[in-house]
Amino acid sequence: MQRFNRLVFWGYVIFSLVVLVVGYFSTPQKEVGSPQFKKLYFNDVLQIFTQNTIYILSMLLLALFVLSPVLIVKFLLSVGGGAKLEGAHPIVYYVSSATHGFGEWLMCFFVFLFTAQHLRYIVMFFQQKVTLQHLKHFYLEACKRLVPVLLLILIVSAWAEVYVSNRLYEQLYVHQ
Repeated sequence: MQRFNRLVFWGYVIFSLVVLVVGYFSTPQKEVGSPQFKKLYFNDVLQIFTQNTIYILSMLLLALFVLSPVLIVKFLLSVGGGAKLEGAHPIVYYVSSATHGFGEWLMCFFVFLFTAQHLRYIVMFFQQKVTLQHLKHFYLEACKRLVPVLLLILIVSAWAEVYVSNRLYEQLYVHQ
């Protein structure tokens, strides 16, 4: 299982980089210069956490049908094109987004890993290599371990987006 997880991780890293680059180059260029900046506060932490929680739980539900990679690709494409959509210099945008962006990328990896493991268990179940009891145990452990980890990453990422990334973006881009 450890080798499988490592293979999935490196596959996800390469896949992510490719999708981020495609997202950047496929997004139309907005004029750099006039930033659309809104300073974020604690209420925004709660709103970002709620929206991201709904998005991640949707991904987990779609993972049961092996459809979560569609949302992961959509997310990575939007991150890749974010600098152009914002009209910001790419270095400024990606540096200021790195703090919360890493947490969001990590959440997507955990969902991707869950999807890959789920698919592996389903195939093994139909090949009669695992029992229904093993399958139930896999889902129970995923709920007990994965969901709390995802929620913790979500709240930390929401906090980082508001109190680190937003302030850093303001300093690097708005106050030039």
